[in-house]
Amino acid sequence: MLSKLMYLILAFVAFILSVCFLRAYFLFNDKDFNTVTLTSYGFAIFVGVATVCFNWARSFDTSKHRQIIQFINNTAELSIYGCVFFLITSVAKYFAYNPVKKYPYVDETTEAILKYGSMPFLWFAFIIILFNILRIITIGSQLIIIGPDKLEKKLKNELPKVEAEECDSTEE
Repeated sequence: MLSKLMYLILAFVAFILSVCFLRAYFLFNDKDFNTVTLTSYGFAIFVGVATVCFNWARSFDTSKHRQIIQFINNTAELSIYGCVFFLITSVAKYFAYNPVKKYPYVDETTEAILKYGSMPFLWFAFIIILFNILRIITIGSQLIIIGPDKLEKKLKNELPKVEAEECDSTEE
């Protein structure tokens, strides 16, 4: 029963993110809309998720739960990458839609490259959002259902080995 509910929640999250992506796509293609505010919101969300994940990883005992810490820290690192993709998209849109007189190195070809070449970064940012939400829901539900010790054993079989130095940096 829980797995069906989880799939329903994930489908709902995917639908909401798809609608948000389409809205963001049209806003980033709108010449008159200033995307700095949208980028600021995306940046704040990604940094917030990364901070929560890094702090969550610090709450685990490094001697017992190295794989869980690695999994959660990787999710936080992906959030930082999503943040960078949002910034790249916004900067590219800014240079693409500003007058050519102001920036002489932006001609029509460069404008088209910046305008349409920045869209994959927006796609990557939204894919990272969806992927991170799925990872957080998955690890959180498994921690609740099977507990951290059994999850650690499960992750040891699925994830590559973790060196001691990687987890010790979370305690500083």
